[in-house]
Amino acid sequence: MTDTMLDDKLVETPTSSQTDRPLSVGSHFGEPGEHTEAFDACVDDIRRRYGSDIPIPFSRTEDLIRRRLGLAPLTVGAAVLSGLVGVGIRLAVALLATALIGEWAGIPWGRWVPILVFLGLYDATQPMRMPPLDIPPGPRVERVMKDYMALLPTIVHESDLEDLADFSRRWYRLSASAAMGVAVAAIMLLTFWWYTPTALAELPAGSIVLLGFVLYDFGAVAIGSGLLEWAFRARQARYDHHLFWPSPADSPEVQKEMRTVTSLGFATGMWITLYAVLALVLVGWDSPLVLPVAAGFIVIGYLTTIGEALGTRASIQKIVKRVRDQRLQGLQDRIDGFGPSYTDLSPLESEQLRGLMDLHDRIRDAPTTPTTTRTVMHTALGLMIPTIMFVVTVFGEVYAERFLNAILP
Repeated sequence: MTDTMLDDKLVETPTSSQTDRPLSVGSHFGEPGEHTEAFDACVDDIRRRYGSDIPIPFSRTEDLIRRRLGLAPLTVGAAVLSGLVGVGIRLAVALLATALIGEWAGIPWGRWVPILVFLGLYDATQPMRMPPLDIPPGPRVERVMKDYMALLPTIVHESDLEDLADFSRRWYRLSASAAMGVAVAAIMLLTFWWYTPTALAELPAGSIVLLGFVLYDFGAVAIGSGLLEWAFRARQARYDHHLFWPSPADSPEVQKEMRTVTSLGFATGMWITLYAVLALVLVGWDSPLVLPVAAGFIVIGYLTTIGEALGTRASIQKIVKRVRDQRLQGLQDRIDGFGPSYTDLSPLESEQLRGLMDLHDRIRDAPTTPTTTRTVMHTALGLMIPTIMFVVTVFGEVYAERFLNAILP
């Protein structure tokens, strides 16, 4: 029996002898109805919040100054202001630490300038990647967030969606990201000091301050945001969703969300590598801190990102299993409605029963999510590609220099 024929049988109008038997499975778990304006507003609020610049350290300061100066958001003037504010704050704190220690003659400007220029460009372009919460996102950001949180519109109850919106407003905020950034920076600096206290103490005070800023950004943006988004999905997994009837795991929303989470591993790996490079430039390539710095970024960044991917997979699996169990129960109730004896059924009822039993088995045996191995491999591969490119570039330069020294006078 084809799927079309089966669907027709499931919704067929019962005869007089069948009025006591529920023939429509879809009456329990049918397609979602039209969403209210409040429902759509909650979906939009959650997506915009997680795609905004909330975890960015100096975004509030930059936005306040921009408003005082009357600059329009997402303009060249606003971008220049963002870059200057971020660089100015970092440089001012580094110079203050230098003044307190009295190391003016030992400022390594050759290391500071590239770091400050890069961070200034990062701050200047950040509003294009993650705009402020009160500014509509661009088409690219909006498209990515729709895929990244594709399951939100499939939530059955509006009250559950409102609970998720309250959860996001309560936890996805600058204070939570800042706490995570400070914790990661403190842990990594203490680890560096424990590994080689002499090498860390020999760094200029301003370099340690800038290193702390880099570690803070890494903890707040790369680590803190990922953990908060994992907690959000774990909460979302408690609620009912509308998904594809025969195989909930094959729903377009499930596929989009899993694919986007996995593909973002490459972007995360790129930022982890960039943060590691900034830290290595500050400490110096010949410093004993090179190994613990590189290992700290890679280990913490990789473990957190892979853990987030597995947590997302587990949450989506829980959603799919919840939907599947509900539908299997509905089908089982429908099957039980035909009674204990098949001999009393008419040919039409027997055909309907066979269709229901076949559908029950198909939903029961359908996969729930991609395997754990596949999720880990895809995420790890996306993370490692930028790091491998960096390592090949650095060692390629070293060996090229040795080769040229050997063949040239």
